[in-house]
Amino acid sequence: MVDLEHLRQMIQKLPETGEKPCYGTPGFYVRGKLFARVRENGTSLAIKCAELEREALCQAEPETFSVPAHYQNSSMVVLELPQIEAGELDRLLTTSWSRTAPKKLLAMLKTHTPSNQLRGNP
Repeated sequence: MVDLEHLRQMIQKLPETGEKPCYGTPGFYVRGKLFARVRENGTSLAIKCAELEREALCQAEPETFSVPAHYQNSSMVVLELPQIEAGELDRLLTTSWSRTAPKKLLAMLKTHTPSNQLRGNP
């Protein structure tokens, strides 16, 4: 199970991220753009996701992934933190971050940083 503190640790490893409130709950940003937010219940997380992946996740694991009505026309999917493994969440967060980060930041990281250091690893 991933709790809020573990989630924060995972997100802090992503370059140029920050946390500030989003509708009264923790929101996570890359250079000021939202890529994930904790939902009001404190146990689910909304993250940016490609439409096809979003559909596949919801079909494959409906107990873990969903798209509430108010997210139908957005690029967000909601996941249940108690239901997801840390490795899968890490992959989804990295993808969400990559979809949100400015292209210049992505290009800079790809050209100046070895791939194992993109996540803040030595």
